[in-house]
Amino acid sequence: MTNYFTALDLNQLENYAIFSDKLPTSLLLSKSTLDLGSTVDSRQYRVFELDKLISRAKADANTWRGTQDAVTSLHRDVENFIDEFILLSQQALRAPGIPQSTRLFEFATSNNFQFLKTFNQQQQTAVRLATGTYTVLPRLIEYMYNNIYLYAQREHTRSNANSIKFGPAWVRISGSISVALNPTSAYRYAQAMEFIDAYQREYALSHMAYSNLTAHLTRLKEMTAQCVFQSLQLRTVTKPSRLKASVDILLVSLREIQRMSAEAIALFRQ
Repeated sequence: MTNYFTALDLNQLENYAIFSDKLPTSLLLSKSTLDLGSTVDSRQYRVFELDKLISRAKADANTWRGTQDAVTSLHRDVENFIDEFILLSQQALRAPGIPQSTRLFEFATSNNFQFLKTFNQQQQTAVRLATGTYTVLPRLIEYMYNNIYLYAQREHTRSNANSIKFGPAWVRISGSISVALNPTSAYRYAQAMEFIDAYQREYALSHMAYSNLTAHLTRLKEMTAQCVFQSLQLRTVTKPSRLKASVDILLVSLREIQRMSAEAIALFRQ
């Protein structure tokens, strides 16, 4: 089966953490590109809450770095659990009867509740990190558009052009940058748009990567819970042919979980 979370997702989340660390420098550089000064003025900080957004991005980057070890540990525990689960399932197949089926079910349920709790914790973390991307990056993109507007307004004022009417940021930009006043203005505008393109790219890829991680954890959790439910059903199976069919179906799911866990561990080791 296809994996939801891949090396591309992991690399993107590493890149986003680095991007978050460099965010203050990036914002200052974007203002310098538009010749709006080397510091972000306090008025813009208040309007767009940039200080809070930067803090959120950095906090999420640190959370992600700490989460990697926890996610790896979870997959190792699942892998060990599934190895034992497979062994007991095979024993139940070789020696059909209530004692073996009961032992299998008791083993599965005794570990599953803790796994569900851990899975839920990691899912919540992944969702919170995904939320951070669409809390932070769209506001930063809006901030960049606002700076472009301020730059265009200043350039038009300098050239004695008509004043630009206020309105939504993207409307103001389309009206203010429609004609480049000079090559320098056009160059600065193009450079500023590169920052916006970079922020939009980080937004799309990082949000997708966190969503894929959430989907992966959800799939693993639900498959594990389903295997526990299947082990419960084995307690009522006495006919050898039916028992063999039921255990074979269970083993297919267990080996898929085993594969997913092993690949995830290898992925996070890179």
